[in-house]
Amino acid sequence: MKKMTKRLFGLVMAGVMMLSLAISVSAAQQDPFDYYNDFTIEKNGCIVRDDVVYDRDGEVVVRLNHGMTPDGYPLMRNFQVCYLDDASTYSVARTPELGQRIFDNTVRLPQNVNGTESVVFGNSFNITEAYPYIYLDYISGDMPVNIAVRNNAAGYAKWWRAIQTGTVRTLDPGVILEDNDQWVVAASGQGQAGFASLSLWTAASLS
Repeated sequence: MKKMTKRLFGLVMAGVMMLSLAISVSAAQQDPFDYYNDFTIEKNGCIVRDDVVYDRDGEVVVRLNHGMTPDGYPLMRNFQVCYLDDASTYSVARTPELGQRIFDNTVRLPQNVNGTESVVFGNSFNITEAYPYIYLDYISGDMPVNIAVRNNAAGYAKWWRAIQTGTVRTLDPGVILEDNDQWVVAASGQGQAGFASLSLWTAASLS
């Protein structure tokens, strides 16, 4: 009887250990960033595969590490990669009412090679109900630029790819968070490094 009790106890303990292991594996599979590794998806013209975000031309936008960007912020599922021919940008017939100055100068940008080279520049800013858009004037430069508008705390990011010199557009980040949330702009050169003269402001309207 004692042997049977010990054997039964051993079987119960083994079952508990297997159940705990199954729960641990299940929890790991529910990691919100696992889908980067497990699936290939298309989202707004970009492809996510094996922790790498590509644009629709096959260029690397950013390399991730379990859903984290190289500078250490989480990338949520609502990220977007955008192009000047889609609905996230608007031609400017006249300069809209401008709010905060983000940047109005010349910056040297590194060449985008593997998605880790972009640099943050200019002032941090707020996206609010009064000024929910970004006015962009790419005055002059050596190459097309890739620009990201992102909120690190929220893990929200939106990239615009290969913006050409002379472009004047209003960009729609597509989200309004808390008024005190800090946003930043980061950029890199497409095809080469070089200088870019840019004017970036928050804007009250699309045009």
